[in-house]
Amino acid sequence: MIGTKVRALARRAGSPIRTYFNGHFEMVKAEIRHAARPVEADVTVRLAEMESSNAEMFVYESRLLNRISDDVVELAERVSELERVVAQLAAVVAATTPDGEDLPRSPSLR
Repeated sequence: MIGTKVRALARRAGSPIRTYFNGHFEMVKAEIRHAARPVEADVTVRLAEMESSNAEMFVYESRLLNRISDDVVELAERVSELERVVAQLAAVVAATTPDGEDLPRSPSLR
């Protein structure tokens, strides 16, 4: 019984100190949150800028790859056309040379 009275008295005596520390803690927490708001807003803006620039880079890369792909197709068409011309020239040369003569051949035409 005496122990419970002593504990209750100690609790009542410590209550103002606990209240002070709890209030002080809440005040410091509020100050930190208030100070962090501009930083949080700045970080949000920076992240949005990074996201936008990444999207722009993706669009640029896609367009560039499409142009390169078109160039590769065009070059393949030109190579095919040149191969046809070389084949026609070889046929004309073969037709105009007498039979039995060996024509010098390019290594790429073998």
